[in-house]
Amino acid sequence: MPRLIGVALAYLPAVWLILAVAVLAVGWLPRSASVVAWIAVAYCAVVTLFADSFGLPGWTQSASPFAHTPQVPLETLTTTPLLLLGAATLVLLTTGYLGLRRRDVGY
Repeated sequence: MPRLIGVALAYLPAVWLILAVAVLAVGWLPRSASVVAWIAVAYCAVVTLFADSFGLPGWTQSASPFAHTPQVPLETLTTTPLLLLGAATLVLLTTGYLGLRRRDVGY
């Protein structure tokens, strides 16, 4: 069980990056934020599951954050991609927060 928890935690930065895309959309595109967030989730799901079957080019797979997470049971855990995903998450969260702060939300 601890090994499976470790494997699941390797994908956490990619999930956080998708969440950060949603926060960015709420901050800067409030009317279409839900659409942008669901497009990001759907894109990652389709690319992760069907990229090889559909014959999609390599750049479409590289655009998904899940393509950069190490496949832990099969590969050794490298922290560099996880740290880069975390840094991108922080940048998107900060930008989304700044977009939210510029609006007059109920005050």
